[in-house]
Amino acid sequence: MAAFVLAASFAALASAKSFLQVEVGAKSVESALLSELAGLADPSGLRSIEDSLASMYYSLPKNSHNRLEPATVRYALHRYFMHKHGWFVNGLGPVNDTTESTSSTILKSRAPAFILDVFEQRLHHEGLGHHDLAVFAATLTDLIHREVSGSLTGIYNDLDLPTREHLTEQEYHMASKAYLISYLSGGEVEIADRQALPEAEIEWADRYPAWEDTLMWSEDLMLTHDFAHQCRVNPFVEHSRSFEQQVDFLQEMGHTLGTFQNLECHRLKDKLVDLEDMGTGRVPLSRFYRNGLLGKWEFTESTEYLRHVGALDENDPSRLSVVIPNYIQSQSNCLAGSSFYSVCCLDECESLFGHLESRVKEPSATPATIAELVSNLPSDTVHAPRNLSMALHARLKDIAHIHGGSVPLHGRLFAQWMHHAYPRECRYPHAIGLVNRISPNDWMDLMDVDTAEASEGDMEAHVSYDEQIIMTGALKSEALPWSMAEELIAGHAGHKAAGGSSLLPRLRTVIAIAILASLAVPLKLRAPKLVGMEKQHAQHWV
Repeated sequence: MAAFVLAASFAALASAKSFLQVEVGAKSVESALLSELAGLADPSGLRSIEDSLASMYYSLPKNSHNRLEPATVRYALHRYFMHKHGWFVNGLGPVNDTTESTSSTILKSRAPAFILDVFEQRLHHEGLGHHDLAVFAATLTDLIHREVSGSLTGIYNDLDLPTREHLTEQEYHMASKAYLISYLSGGEVEIADRQALPEAEIEWADRYPAWEDTLMWSEDLMLTHDFAHQCRVNPFVEHSRSFEQQVDFLQEMGHTLGTFQNLECHRLKDKLVDLEDMGTGRVPLSRFYRNGLLGKWEFTESTEYLRHVGALDENDPSRLSVVIPNYIQSQSNCLAGSSFYSVCCLDECESLFGHLESRVKEPSATPATIAELVSNLPSDTVHAPRNLSMALHARLKDIAHIHGGSVPLHGRLFAQWMHHAYPRECRYPHAIGLVNRISPNDWMDLMDVDTAEASEGDMEAHVSYDEQIIMTGALKSEALPWSMAEELIAGHAGHKAAGGSSLLPRLRTVIAIAILASLAVPLKLRAPKLVGMEKQHAQHWV
């Protein structure tokens, strides 16, 4: 478990903290949406979002109106925010229970569903176009920006600072530090007044080893922010600080924190790659647990938790291993700094996939086209150009065979193929219903256990295991599991599996509302609800 995410292991539920209000006014959501629709918000910002979404939008499958279906919208926005900021936005999956909302307020996790419903009514359920998708993304961003202002107002009240008067440098830095502590801890560390701040910082530094580095980064970012806005400052007037200026800076900090924290993600990945069975993207548990036995905080999650979040490869029961990209992308490596989103490791596969979309510009492509593009596409650990293996070529043709000669880009089988092509960057896509995307705390609540970490005895049992099998080149290709079970997003619903093949299981074509079900995993799950919740909140390969 990464140093920067130790916060997640003890962060309290957001609903219990004043810093993170879990509800938002319905009128506030409507106001943000209507402002974007009317063009009253920043038009250059909206154009920038449209540009960022262009390649993905044009490659996504469309409905009969040449627009995106609701489930595809969620899929697209999830990818956009993860790639742009490392934000795993709550509620971009289906929301089936509306009982926790009132006519005047809605849960922030329901904001995306609320916005989508407004869009659907305005567009007569014909789907969303490119501009609509950008407006949706801009509306969510606006709501997140407003949350920063509300949270900082609470910090100012606690520290007895004026929101309508100028601040001293000392007051400005004090408020920034208090906000950062509250943000990183998910509201767990409360700062009642100025006198409580020094003690709160000591407590947080003990819990969060990366605090000093993060504080230094935020101070550097503040200097960069000040320099970038120098042109707005009158050089003949003494410079002063204000609440509005700090809101602007903290909004920028929220956009860039994911990039900074991703440095730790890369460090974790490098450690795991050093331990892997070469070329497989998998680390045997016998090596994974060694650091834990040495008293370090890294790599101590229990097999039960690893299995639950889809990071445990049990293809060979005698040789259990951790799938590197699935582990890096798990919720245990996220910070819950907002009720709208958590900050997670950037998905390296997204850049690779986005490159393919920008070149193909269609929902599907021929095996030859994909093979040519991928053979010339390098990653952090894969050099290019390269010759793809016969197995990769054959599996592309297998996928195309069941889809009438082309390979759908937005399906489970192609995601699985990308995992085989880039085993250290692209996650292995589990079938629907097998795993959950859930944080260690929520998993402990769900399972009614005290820890998500392996016991010393369990770690010793795996570490002492004598590895008799040497991973030869032939064994490596067999180490990566392959399943012909297909799951496609909504726009591909018309595709049918090829019949008459006794070697392939019957393929399932499902809508993305099921594919993305795991994105709506709620808090406060309890063990008595385990069976029902397993079905309702299945993690998908996205």
